[in-house]
Amino acid sequence: MKTNLFAKTIGLCAIALIGLAGCDRPNTAQTDTVTPGEPATQTDAPGNQTLDISDAADQIEDALDSDETLRPFDLDAEDEDNTIVIEGTVDDATQVTLAEDVARQTAPDFTLVNRVEVK
Repeated sequence: MKTNLFAKTIGLCAIALIGLAGCDRPNTAQTDTVTPGEPATQTDAPGNQTLDISDAADQIEDALDSDETLRPFDLDAEDEDNTIVIEGTVDDATQVTLAEDVARQTAPDFTLVNRVEVK
């Protein structure tokens, strides 16, 4: 009988803890829904400003041009179908990876396609 009461008590405590675990948490989830044909945007938390996908592509292209290793290759960043596409040719695979890293660091919340190729 003591074992049965103990098991019920433990079970109720577990249920209570699970219920409380979900309470009092700030809602930090961000969901962005993009309607087909509608430009993708990124919400910047500090100023609650919206970054348009074409602006993000421009920022990526500026970042690629600012990188000393990638500057000579004049890589492009364009928005195509709510995706940012980086294109151009470089000398080696390390530079392909670097271009993608720079792009992802510049606009991490956008979908990116890397079409940079080795000569």
